[in-house]
Amino acid sequence: MRVSRRLNSNWQQRFSILGTLSRSLLALVAGFCDTATFIHMGGVFSAHVTGNFVLFAAALAQGIQGDDYLKIVTLPVFVTGVAIAMLVAGRHAAPLRKVKRILLVITLLLLVAAALAVTGSREFPGIRLGNVDVLITLLLVVAMAMQNSIHRFVAGPMTTVMTGTVMNTTASLMYRQVLRIKADPQKVPAPGVNPLMMIAAFALGCVIAGFLTVKFGLASIAVPAGLLCLVLALELRTPKSDRLLAPRNDKLERPII
Repeated sequence: MRVSRRLNSNWQQRFSILGTLSRSLLALVAGFCDTATFIHMGGVFSAHVTGNFVLFAAALAQGIQGDDYLKIVTLPVFVTGVAIAMLVAGRHAAPLRKVKRILLVITLLLLVAAALAVTGSREFPGIRLGNVDVLITLLLVVAMAMQNSIHRFVAGPMTTVMTGTVMNTTASLMYRQVLRIKADPQKVPAPGVNPLMMIAAFALGCVIAGFLTVKFGLASIAVPAGLLCLVLALELRTPKSDRLLAPRNDKLERPII
């Protein structure tokens, strides 16, 4: 019995480390993509797309230009990405862990397509770089929509938008450390996940993207594509019963609005 408990404890510790690493890498990817498009496209978010409303409103007040309309276009593109993700999930009569892996693969393919578009634009000088940059930005918006959609089926804090994660983490710390209340009524179940590491990873992704995008432009998107490959490798190497991004349940339920 003691040996069994010890083995279970060791596995839970390993699961906690790997789970935090997997989600932190996804948070780093989101922070990287958000910063890369914001810098290169003059203020366009690819993950925090609702922030583009603020930027568009500011552009309206200061004098709108042609490129500013891309800020508004990102929202319907993002919605379309989520809709496609739900169609993929609904059409596949498979366990949620498989649906989740499919969405991760689609996200990776979109990032690879964006990186290849950068390479292709350099190989063909006749192509207008402005149009290619818009295409790459929209590909990244759809990729972030796919990554966002994964959390429809996965318990725990989101890896793409940190505002809610910061709020929940702060509230939980207040409950446990200040108020000394063990039962947190709003706690989101996320076994083996350290939200502080996720927030730090998102910030790190923003910093890395800032330096690389200034120097290499959107070619830096190859970095988050490589990181997503690592996430998939971690996910596939974990036993089916204990996936890093543990699904809410094994069956695809009707959406609850």
